[in-house]
Amino acid sequence: MSKVDELKTEIERLPREEFTEIVRWLSEKDWERWDKEIEADSEAGRLDFLMREALDEGISLLRSEVRLGQQELHTRLDKLENKIDTRSDQIYRHIDGFVKLHETLDIEQRRELRDWKRVDS
Repeated sequence: MSKVDELKTEIERLPREEFTEIVRWLSEKDWERWDKEIEADSEAGRLDFLMREALDEGISLLRSEVRLGQQELHTRLDKLENKIDTRSDQIYRHIDGFVKLHETLDIEQRRELRDWKRVDS
């Protein structure tokens, strides 16, 4: 019987609490080995491609956000431009109305002045 088979047999005979303790210990050891492996791979540059992929994806997402932001900005600017155009039209109409009123009043004033001069003469 191999050493591993002997350990398996012994582990199966353990009470529940001790079995749980062994499982926890093995899990911790497995994570420790995994951490050391990852650290070694990182130091050796074998994980650099992951960093490049993450950076590329981040840059791509930022570009998408910028494009969306630009589109939103253009939409808002277009709306603002439309509002300004509408308000400008309204102001021009008011000014035109004031000019016409002024012209009408000026004509009326001239008529009254002319009529007054006739009466005076």
